[in-house]
Amino acid sequence: MVTSTPDPCPQGRRKLLVFVAVRDSQLRDACGRAAARDPGLRLLAVSKDVAEPRMRGECPDVIVVGAGERSAAGVTAVAMARQLYPEAVVLPVTRDDEPSRILGLAAATTVETSCSDQPRPSVIGVDVIRSAIAWGEPSVVFQPVVDLQDRRVAGVEALARFGVEPSHPPDVWFAAAHGVGLGIDLERAAIQAAIRAATTLAPDVYLAVNVSPAAVLMPDVRAALAEAPPNQLVLEITEHARVDDYDELQAALAPLRARGVRIAIDDVGAGFASLRHVLRLDPEIIKLDQEITRGVEHNAGRAKLVGGLIAGASAVSTLVIAEGIETGPQLRCLRELGVRGGQGYFIGRPSDLRSAVGGNHAVMAALEPGHPPTPSPSGPRQALSGARILVVDDSPAHRHLIRSIFELEGASVHDAATAAAAHLAFEDVEPDLVLLDVRLPDGTGFDVLERIRRTSDTPALFVTAATAVSDRVAGFDRGADDYLLKPFSPEELVARVDSALRRRLTRSTDPPGALRSAESSTC
Repeated sequence: MVTSTPDPCPQGRRKLLVFVAVRDSQLRDACGRAAARDPGLRLLAVSKDVAEPRMRGECPDVIVVGAGERSAAGVTAVAMARQLYPEAVVLPVTRDDEPSRILGLAAATTVETSCSDQPRPSVIGVDVIRSAIAWGEPSVVFQPVVDLQDRRVAGVEALARFGVEPSHPPDVWFAAAHGVGLGIDLERAAIQAAIRAATTLAPDVYLAVNVSPAAVLMPDVRAALAEAPPNQLVLEITEHARVDDYDELQAALAPLRARGVRIAIDDVGAGFASLRHVLRLDPEIIKLDQEITRGVEHNAGRAKLVGGLIAGASAVSTLVIAEGIETGPQLRCLRELGVRGGQGYFIGRPSDLRSAVGGNHAVMAALEPGHPPTPSPSGPRQALSGARILVVDDSPAHRHLIRSIFELEGASVHDAATAAAAHLAFEDVEPDLVLLDVRLPDGTGFDVLERIRRTSDTPALFVTAATAVSDRVAGFDRGADDYLLKPFSPEELVARVDSALRRRLTRSTDPPGALRSAESSTC
């Protein structure tokens, strides 16, 4: 493939460098041909994988990836591309898209720079990662986790830091390492650094280390974890790679748990991957993502969601830790809601071990008995109270999460896993609103909506991971009221559904049961 310096363009502009990384051979070839024909673009390479080794040292302006495809590391191709090449425009495409139009749009919207540009940032390649590990990277810092009830430091989370060039955040380093087959080596190095740095940790304070599902399966990683006192060790399972076999992962975790090691699931509430982990791994700890804890002291909807998650966790004796705590009122509100553990900049920024364990006097003072603020209402959800919502999605985890969100708002939630079941449920339930996934085992959400529209104007929203522009167009063409991409924030989903139901109220003179009662209620 071409890897030489790009030719100069007229008017002092250079051609945009394009890398095509699509696993579908027909789509890959079509995108490569379209890029080669465009006079404003220069094709660098065509490959199945976004982390193709021949791309080391190159910095493309545009990366074309298959929408919904996964890289060799198990991470979605879109996510991997954005991590490896943060300066590039990432274009997800499907067979329904026209490559030349997609690339033409990129050429029109990407800011082109002159031939005398500043040097482009370095890409983290295999040699760079090996050198970093040889030099003792990464180093670690520690962020405290406070027990909000007992007012003490309960644990510390070890966070990797890189002090070598190129200068990139830790998540970019780990994504790059997994992309070139060195992710497990880098994770093991981070684990070993954390355990070495935490040898003076008090026996009643735990050490949390981040580990991907793939790393847990490796004997050398489990050997590294064995160097830490098991009753002080917490493994925070991360999403560096997809879990294809939960039985295998549970088998690898079983000996560790038998020795006293605890399992934590990170970022619960932000999306569906962490919820799947909770359902399958039965962790001792769940950590609420900062997207749902931020502003909880001022937002009754978020407070309800946090309360629901805490109630569910308490039922199975799971400890709940809230991440992203940045203010005293937020901390006190979360404590009032029943959160047991807290982590965030208000409690303590990442630092050396001694400061992490002993520098929380202001936080402890904020936890003194008083009158915590009560969350202020964010506005009534009249339309949601008593509304019948039909969720059509083939993922049990997705259906469970959506049910939890809307039952907290007073809605009645029904679900279906297939297109056939959706048709029957629609007739039986007579829902006030339908939430649809695009891909179903026996058809598509488009088919379901098309059939609904033959007899009903019931509001319908797509909630899906299908990112192609053509999918959105198809959804709206068939009468969708909205189109929301996964993962989403629960607050945004509730707001979109509430808005759709309210719009129906304003145009309907005889709303169905739930909506009729909502219309007659007062704030």
